[in-house]
Amino acid sequence: MAHLAKKHRAFVFSEWLTVGRPGLKAPGSKNSGMVLALTMIFLVVAVSLAGVLLSSGSMGLQQSVNQRESHQARLAAESGIGHITKLVRQISLNGDDDAYVSQVSEALNIAMVGTSVYTQGSTLYVPPVVVEGGEGGSFSARMSKSGDNFLLIVTGVSGGTSRALSMELAASTTTGSSVFENGFLLGGKLQLTGNAQFKGKNDPSEAQVFTNYDAGNESFKLTGNAKLEGDIHSANPDGYASLSGNVSVAGQLCSSSAIWDHIHFGAPSVELPRPDTSIFKPYATNTLSGPTSGGRTFTNIRIPANTNPTFSGNTTLNGVIYIESPNTVKFSGNLKITGVIVTDDPGPGKTGSNKLQFTGNTTAKGVEELPDEPQYAALRNLPGAAILAPGFEMKFTGNFGTVGGALAAEKFTFFGNAGGIVKGPVISYGSEPFSMTGNAYLTIDRSDYEEVPPGFTSGATVLSPLMNTYKEIRE
Repeated sequence: MAHLAKKHRAFVFSEWLTVGRPGLKAPGSKNSGMVLALTMIFLVVAVSLAGVLLSSGSMGLQQSVNQRESHQARLAAESGIGHITKLVRQISLNGDDDAYVSQVSEALNIAMVGTSVYTQGSTLYVPPVVVEGGEGGSFSARMSKSGDNFLLIVTGVSGGTSRALSMELAASTTTGSSVFENGFLLGGKLQLTGNAQFKGKNDPSEAQVFTNYDAGNESFKLTGNAKLEGDIHSANPDGYASLSGNVSVAGQLCSSSAIWDHIHFGAPSVELPRPDTSIFKPYATNTLSGPTSGGRTFTNIRIPANTNPTFSGNTTLNGVIYIESPNTVKFSGNLKITGVIVTDDPGPGKTGSNKLQFTGNTTAKGVEELPDEPQYAALRNLPGAAILAPGFEMKFTGNFGTVGGALAAEKFTFFGNAGGIVKGPVISYGSEPFSMTGNAYLTIDRSDYEEVPPGFTSGATVLSPLMNTYKEIRE
């Protein structure tokens, strides 16, 4: 029996070996053919599925490439429109509108080294400019008269994809820029007591003071250990300064007659320039609603009139914060601003219902430090303004570190140890005294922004971008 069992197992094994072999017929060959047919069907299905997957993968890869090129082309266009508008704002024009295009063309040829800017008829053309060594694509541009303004169109290209942006520019003549050479521009008299100080970070002249005050003849009242590192100027020819204690001006103590070499009266009177804050309004795309306390972040917000919010806790503000009048807005705790705060201008004499109050610690960085993202693209090209609040009173009771741009308000009030570094001029329009007491101090740093702050004017006829006309177009 053992012998037969072994023989049977051998037969079965040999039978299995014959399956599918040509010329051999074995038991179960009909089933074997069915297995072969099924195998072929599965093979065909697998090959077809592989083809579909390969096609799908190729399509997905191409879509990814197209999206990357589209994004890169948009960024190239944004780089171009930002770069060109920044250069154009610095070009002083003369003559009439017909001459502006050729004057801009000549100036851009000098500023954009290696780029042959040219005109054909009344249209200016900027040939392709490579961005980031070619890795960021390229942009080209053209500018021509369009109604009362000028139309700038910039096209970004990456690979086989292009994106075009347009913006209108308007010719404007503005206030002389020499007034902004002063660190402090005042409509009222200057009144410093205690250890209050005005300082220049890089040079004493950065802290120079000018006042238009003429409601009385006492232009300056300085007592205690008040210290001003720059000269002080009054437009009132009959003005005088009251000095007592250990006051110093431009390094000279009030006990020295040399101090009067740095206190000047009868300077030419100028109208203090008020900003046009409406240029920032198009960026405030989100209307404030809901809670404003407890570590919240707000981006490009508009605060409607009579809202009177209090931002408390660890608040972060990004982009434009546009405040309508009337409003009393309080910022307490640790406030972080990257961008600019601006307000409507209700005009003089309305500070009773229009106030901005800062308590605690405030950090304010300029718009150029905003992320390089589409919603901030045009805004990043308007550096130099931090808080522009004409018609509002601005109160500080805490330290604000470094403020990335100009401060402007109808009235300023500083208490206790309030103070910090301001990277731009401080402008106070009202006729009430600009008062600082205690250990309050202001340090002016003009190293980053030597030009006229945005929203103000520069003294020459220039082409200024109209931010609310910025848009993507199809060509």
